[in-house]
Amino acid sequence: MMNNRLGFTLVEVLITAVIFAIIAAALMASFVAGANIWSRAEKSDIAASDLALDLEIIARDLRQSVYMEQIGFEGDDNQVSFLSFIAQEPCRVTYEFNSGRKLLMRRQEDLESALSEDAQKKYSEKAIAELDDFQLSYFYFDNEEQGYLWKDEWEKAEKVFPAIRIKAKLKNEELSKTIFMLTQ
Repeated sequence: MMNNRLGFTLVEVLITAVIFAIIAAALMASFVAGANIWSRAEKSDIAASDLALDLEIIARDLRQSVYMEQIGFEGDDNQVSFLSFIAQEPCRVTYEFNSGRKLLMRRQEDLESALSEDAQKKYSEKAIAELDDFQLSYFYFDNEEQGYLWKDEWEKAEKVFPAIRIKAKLKNEELSKTIFMLTQ
């Protein structure tokens, strides 16, 4: 006897539905993973771009610096202070990394206040960037070694450093910038 089948059995429909569900789940998992990777990459690029811009602003201030014996150049591994021209006005600029708050701060003090011994200093201060780490190194000529080396501190009496290296770290991005000084 011949069986005339025009439709699908319940078992065939269920097997087909399970196969489509597995394929749909795999496609959805791939889509979600791709969206997560895209989101992380986009955030990382923005953070790196912002960090590079912040370092370029510091470099600009350093390149516009001038030497004045009363103020000089001084710094350590987390801070640097120098005289610079901002909007054609001389002022002392200080960049300082607060490791507790993880903030890079920029302080600007007008020349009169910077030269004053008065305890009441007038300055403006603002946060430049949120960073995980920030380090400064100063390039100098060592007479004993007869060569150039890097050190972590710069004294005012040493006058002008030939170059400064800035290393900044934000999340998984680390940037390093060396700025050669025009003031000598």
